[in-house]
Amino acid sequence: GNVDTLLTRLDIITNQAKPDTVSLMAVAPSGNDLTVMGGAQSYAEALRYASNLRSYGVFEDARTVQIQGSGGRENSEESFVNFQIKITVPVEDEPEE
Repeated sequence: GNVDTLLTRLDIITNQAKPDTVSLMAVAPSGNDLTVMGGAQSYAEALRYASNLRSYGVFEDARTVQIQGSGGRENSEESFVNFQIKITVPVEDEPEE
């Protein structure tokens, strides 16, 4: 049921779709959407994560709404960016109980 779907989605977000260089800080539900906040070593990694999320096909959309930080210019160890990805979850048309 719904719990399985939710767990599957969370596993994709926190595990399957996440590059090793990305660390998650929070997954916050807002309405039917989910906002994922985390850090990555570069802009490219944050964008790759969003792209991975879209590729699973269980979400309607996953777009990077915010990226800030010092990453992305050179691959220095110190480079780090914070990002926010908004995931749009498809709404199932379920009959009201």
